[in-house]
Amino acid sequence: MTDGRLTGWHRRALAAEVPISASLELTHRCNLRCGFCCNRRPDDERPLTLDEWLRVIRELRELGT
Repeated sequence: MTDGRLTGWHRRALAAEVPISASLELTHRCNLRCGFCCNRRPDDERPLTLDEWLRVIRELRELGT
C-alpha cells in the first residue's frame, strides 16, 4: 500500500476474499517462559504433521495467496 490507497492486487484480493499473506508457525516449542508471549498452546495439542502442513500450503496456493 502506498499513501493509504490499495494497490490493484490488494483490491482484487479483498474482493475475492483471498488472504494477501500467511505466517506459518511450524512449532510452538520454546524453552523460554516469557509472561508477555502470546505463542502458547496446551501441552496436549500435537503439532501438524508434514502432510498436514503441505495440505495447508497447497490450499493457500490454490486460494492465490
